[in-house]
Amino acid sequence: IGGCNDGFGFALVDEKGRIQGERTLTPKSYVGRTKGQDRRVVSSLPIVAAPVQLFGEKLILQPKALIAHGRQSTNTISLDNTHPFYNGKVALIHNGVARDETDLVKHQLKTNCDSEILLRYWEKEEMRSIEDNVGGYYAFALLDNTGRMHIARDNKANLFISYSRTIDSYIIATTQDMIKILCKRMKWHYEASEKILDNTYAVFKGNTIESHREIEPIGYTNVKYDANWDKAVATAVGANVHSVEAEIYDYKHYYKNEG
Repeated sequence: IGGCNDGFGFALVDEKGRIQGERTLTPKSYVGRTKGQDRRVVSSLPIVAAPVQLFGEKLILQPKALIAHGRQSTNTISLDNTHPFYNGKVALIHNGVARDETDLVKHQLKTNCDSEILLRYWEKEEMRSIEDNVGGYYAFALLDNTGRMHIARDNKANLFISYSRTIDSYIIATTQDMIKILCKRMKWHYEASEKILDNTYAVFKGNTIESHREIEPIGYTNVKYDANWDKAVATAVGANVHSVEAEIYDYKHYYKNEG
């Protein structure tokens, strides 16, 4: 998800729910694979140069799901703010700008990265708490200790999905180009990708979609116009989520005319 200029991280989960991951501020310094090595195989961890932060279980040899995040920061660049966010039970990556609309977790936050807000609400009542308390916009993926992957997007942040028969798995990313590039580099079969429907929450177990439902995000309901937040959204969105820019304009217009 996103670019890699400000950090990179990943997490794996196996069928027993064991999670392992790594975070780094130097994502371009990869340990090269040996000549002739299958490009789909990483023989050892860490795979990136220091500074590195490993977390979770020991080396997982047969992962059932992988999440990865390249960060383009809207706040402090640090290892603590680098995704995935991990609490011993789940690992989460997020694209967007999240706002805590009810301030129920503000004293639990350990970083100044807005993405951690999603993790703290997930710890309460999972997706229901996020729907009820998190404003702004988001697309996120989360691995849990039952071996499942959870994905969600509101009606502003993008997520696309494709299926590759080469690896018998779904591939999900914030742009179609990311999926195409990954399949090309890994020499995986590429099927046409489709945009995941607005306001969708889905749960995967291996290569099976266990469940999915429509969500009701709090969205911009309680957002007060904030120039700094406006700038952060514009930085994070770039040219991919035009509806957010339109939404910001609507609020500027409202506050200008209604006070």
